[in-house]
Amino acid sequence: MDEKLFFHTVATETAKAYVSSNMPQYRTDGSQKFAEDFSEKYFEAYKVAQEVFDKNRVHLKADKLI
Repeated sequence: MDEKLFFHTVATETAKAYVSSNMPQYRTDGSQKFAEDFSEKYFEAYKVAQEVFDKNRVHLKADKLI
């Protein structure tokens, strides 16, 4: 398992889910608000994915996933 790809995937999917639920708002707020929200959620989710991964690193090694 590639850690960085995992973090990126979790972050991207989380950000996509967040902004898609707010799409009507972006029609009035514009693309800048969309980009801000996507970026904020991406970095927030990336950090969470890292923390969860690190917390479970021992189990992942034992299961030969990393």
